[in-house]
Amino acid sequence: PVRGTIQLTGTFGELRSNHFHAGLDIRGEVGRPVYAIADGYISQIRVSVSGYGQALYVQHPSGHTAVYGHLDRFRDDIMAYTRRQQYQQERFLLDEEVPRDSFPVRQGDLIGYIGERGFVSGPHLHFEIRDTKTDRYLNPMNFGITVPDSRQPLIRGLRFYALSERGRVLSGKDYSVQSRGTGKYVLSVDTLYTDQPIVALAIKAYDQQDGRPNMNGIYSLEMYQDSQLNFAYHLDHFLVEQNRYFNAHLDYEEQRKNNSWFQRGFLLPGNQLDFYETDERQGRIKLAPGQVSTI
Repeated sequence: PVRGTIQLTGTFGELRSNHFHAGLDIRGEVGRPVYAIADGYISQIRVSVSGYGQALYVQHPSGHTAVYGHLDRFRDDIMAYTRRQQYQQERFLLDEEVPRDSFPVRQGDLIGYIGERGFVSGPHLHFEIRDTKTDRYLNPMNFGITVPDSRQPLIRGLRFYALSERGRVLSGKDYSVQSRGTGKYVLSVDTLYTDQPIVALAIKAYDQQDGRPNMNGIYSLEMYQDSQLNFAYHLDHFLVEQNRYFNAHLDYEEQRKNNSWFQRGFLLPGNQLDFYETDERQGRIKLAPGQVSTI
């Protein structure tokens, strides 16, 4: 969607207030050109004082829709069309479905310019790819976008839970972690003791890409018990209606009380997010008296 080096100030699926981030935030100065990623046509124009501000939706014959948000302005002919619609409707806010033959685009066509309109803390392009039919958000990094990234994710904390037989959280305890470099971390103790037969974990972690200080979201988490995969997720997609289960994905109470963002390594009962990989254990670590498990 932009030419030159891409730097991210936000990643797909990272934790935001009550929702997963639905796209990539691509850093850029106001006025940096934005281009269509593939052939298609502009299907929708939205103008708002909040949200994505000025945004274009481009539909592609592959069955995908690309969304370009926070634009400072559209290409001149698209901008002129937008102004005409605003004057005809006598209002600034606009949510306009555009006739298919109005603005066809080819891959690489200029469509607008990076801005900081809408709900935004600095100039950037909010860029999404969706499955047009299902409205499922898809990770744009799986579509050939490359971002310089030689930095390893950062672990900031571990949370240890005692669970009931049905998976309800009975208690939680935090453990600090210390970096040993090259992506290795240790706890202050090498063994955690519990008198509960079922326990689980959550992790506080971030990722950074080259050239930016932003503490972005992680892409995936995998938890192994005695060398066997117990629980995993990879943030490649999620459905818009599943965003309400966001607060089951993280430790909601901890986030509200202490602004501390722990991502669960287990499923809470009722969580219907469909990007998890697990079996009947659902991330729960079952123990026996005297047994030691390597996690």
